[in-house]
Amino acid sequence: MNDNNQPVVSDGLKIGVIIGTVFFPLIGIILGIVFFVDANPEKKAVGKLWLTVGCIMLIIPCICTILALFVPACGGIIAAAAQ
Repeated sequence: MNDNNQPVVSDGLKIGVIIGTVFFPLIGIILGIVFFVDANPEKKAVGKLWLTVGCIMLIIPCICTILALFVPACGGIIAAAAQ
């Protein structure tokens, strides 16, 4: 909290960046790094949150792509082994 008992980062900004990060993960990663290196503990916590969400949103499409490529191939192997 700053001198006026207002949060350093508003809830609207937190939610807005998270929503933006869902569609564009680099937003969360870049803003997460910028806020994470700040000395203010509140900014550091928000930066960690945004960085985490950004990394997760980069990993999810990778996992989905791997599953889309390899699961059908495994189905063919299982079907061939069952015969």
